[in-house]
Amino acid sequence: MRLNIFNRANFSAEDEKKVRDLLSSPEMERILDRVEQTQVDERTILRKQLDSLDKRHDPVVAKATASLIEARVKLDEARAMFDAAKEAEKESAQAVYTLECLKRDEDYRLRKELIESRDTRLDGFRVHVDNAWQQMRHLISISSVTHKNWAGATSVEYESNAEKVDACMGLLKQASADTHAMALLPLTRAEVSERLTAWTHKLEPDLDSFGIACPRLDEKGEVTTHRPPRKLHEVLQEKGLAEKADIPGERPKLERARSKIIDV
Repeated sequence: MRLNIFNRANFSAEDEKKVRDLLSSPEMERILDRVEQTQVDERTILRKQLDSLDKRHDPVVAKATASLIEARVKLDEARAMFDAAKEAEKESAQAVYTLECLKRDEDYRLRKELIESRDTRLDGFRVHVDNAWQQMRHLISISSVTHKNWAGATSVEYESNAEKVDACMGLLKQASADTHAMALLPLTRAEVSERLTAWTHKLEPDLDSFGIACPRLDEKGEVTTHRPPRKLHEVLQEKGLAEKADIPGERPKLERARSKIIDV
């Protein structure tokens, strides 16, 4: 039977007869045949699609698979290149470190040999230069001059030697750096003497104006000063810049005074 609905419905005998007559009528047969044919046609289409599935999809799948294989090969090659590059980078970094160490060691050795064989007069000259620089940095002074005009109004003019002190300190710094550099140069004793004497000529006018001993070479070519070196407090006292705390003899007095204040 194409359709069986009688077991699921409570038809009376008369109604069942009518329904059976309707179902067995030629018109209903044609309708059912069309429905069945439509279903067969649809299944035919589905079967054709199923039969052509491999033909339609396999070439595309094969092409995609080939692309996948190619991509994986390239990825493996890229990974191998990356690993090789990492190893090369590691080896290069190690080589750079080793070469830098070799350079640093050679630099130290060469400098050490040059310094050990230096003209030792450079040391003495630089000591005097550095001492002069230390003294100069305490010699900045500011003075004031009071002016009064005809109307009785006063004005104060300030003067400072800071510019001159800074210039001299800069020159001393250059001299110290140059004597340090000369220790690494292949200079003869005569050449060292010439360069040190040149620095004496540059430094002496300014240092002398501040009462500071200037390094120089004596008739034997040894380092000395154009005047006996003095201590800082002596230079400060001469320039009127010394305070009680700067003078050695005054320091114990100040310490005793502070002690008494604390005791009180």
